[in-house]
Amino acid sequence: ANGAEGQQEDPSVMAGGDAKEEAKSWRYVDDNGKVQGPFPSQNMLGWMEAGYLDDSSRISDDPEELPSQFRRLGDFDENPFLSSGGGGGADNDDRDYSDDEIDEEDMLIPE
Repeated sequence: ANGAEGQQEDPSVMAGGDAKEEAKSWRYVDDNGKVQGPFPSQNMLGWMEAGYLDDSSRISDDPEELPSQFRRLGDFDENPFLSSGGGGGADNDDRDYSDDEIDEEDMLIPE
């Protein structure tokens, strides 16, 4: 009985439709050419925002892919860590990054 109760309390089970999006995991090739991961989208997004991952970073969400098949982060049309749910993430992006809240100057990253 304890096992069943534990499963019901699992946030990913409670989340229902969101569980798939949270379950998406990523691997990346580090500066030494070593594959790291898998990590959830939330971690990858945080590292990207902190500058640890950039457009030249090679990433993959496919556990079967070889490192040579990983895609450059800059090759994605939009942030793959935000839109991991396919169509579901796009609406959230519009709310988070509306033109009213962010000026172009604020988006410039100092060299």
